Amino acid sequence: MSHFTLCLCSILLFAYIPSAPAAPLHRPILPIQPGDLIKFLPAAPQGWETKESKAKSFYNEWLVAQANRLFVGPVPQNSVIKGVAAPPAPPTTRFRLTDTGYTPALQGDFDQFTPGRYGAAESFMFGAFPARRTNFPGGERLQILIKARFVVEVEVHNQLPNAVLTWAKQVDLARIAAAPESGTEILPNPVTVVSLDELNPKSNSSYQVSWSTQADLDAARQRSRSLSLETSVVSSAGHEAGSELRQQTFPNRRQKFLHISRAG
Repeated sequence: MSHFTLCLCSILLFAYIPSAPAAPLHRPILPIQPGDLIKFLPAAPQGWETKESKAKSFYNEWLVAQANRLFVGPVPQNSVIKGVAAPPAPPTTRFRLTDTGYTPALQGDFDQFTPGRYGAAESFMFGAFPARRTNFPGGERLQILIKARFVVEVEVHNQLPNAVLTWAKQVDLARIAAAPESGTEILPNPVTVVSLDELNPKSNSSYQVSWSTQADLDAARQRSRSLSLETSVVSSAGHEAGSELRQQTFPNRRQKFLHISRAG
């Protein structure tokens, strides 16, 4: 057997090796209530001020819960320049925790996760969890995926390099991973969404949102197209009937006009 034939057989054999089956997707469940979800976020360290502490739920193909906290720290004294009117921007840190309820719509950043560097982004394991780190002018962002359900996001501005990794260690990832599951796989319709503000409780609110599946939208579009087609057929028939009627009545109108002209 020639060398070419051996190579060709090797290529064909490689091409027909079955790929590993994809991991089965978890059925969606209802997320943790926003008021309970925000308790997983750390408090501001000493010397830092909590500027925002909010939690909410919203609909994005499924009910999603999200909690946010924003901390602002003091400006380092050695960075203050005398005689400069505008002081340097203070350091800030934002924590965001999202309970997707196992809905993949908000996990796109971790699709086909593979450790490595990709331009300004880096994928790696943060302890036992997949993470993505992105650098941008003046700051860093770190996203951590937990159990294909929770997404922890830490974003820092005006801080030392790698500060985002230090801040991320303030989050108890193991506690989040151990959070109980509702077991509810049927989403009510309408669904109640809430918005909470720990710093301004008077702005708390809740309301109901009616939702539709893709199948519902496709069926509605089909009904709309069918109705448009029926309307078009009726309109076309009416147009033809109107044309015949005009052809019959137009001579009479002309004769009447001519009669009036003659009378003048």
